[in-house]
Amino acid sequence: MMTLWEHIDALRIAYEKFTSSVCKKYNLKPREFDVLLYLHYHPDEATATDIVRKQNLSKSHVSVSLRALEERGLVVGEFRGSNRRTIYLSTTEKAKDIIADGASTIELFARTMLTGFSEAEMTTFFDLLSRVKKNVMSYAKAR
Repeated sequence: MMTLWEHIDALRIAYEKFTSSVCKKYNLKPREFDVLLYLHYHPDEATATDIVRKQNLSKSHVSVSLRALEERGLVVGEFRGSNRRTIYLSTTEKAKDIIADGASTIELFARTMLTGFSEAEMTTFFDLLSRVKKNVMSYAKAR
């Protein structure tokens, strides 16, 4: 029987195999891909701090990825309103094709991963994953 860590590692490897074609096509590093898609899916939580917290990436990985994406014109940062301390990030028109390919690849990964699951099984699976996430986040906040 596989351990929890073996399952997690297998999912990570499969995700990287699915997304590697998009990364290669657009000359993106995996973390750059993740940051770009995060910004697409979470436009209201679009600061570097949000990415670090929500994606569980290091500040340095996020900083390096954002710098590379900005240099390529795929991401821009701006102040909003009178707040001059927080930079809000968004994807540009130039990132449109990458995001479209990335989103369809992630969708294919999800469909592949859940092939053969009934609606009830998927509901149970996601409920259990939500509980695991809640437990882990609770633990992390207490530390």
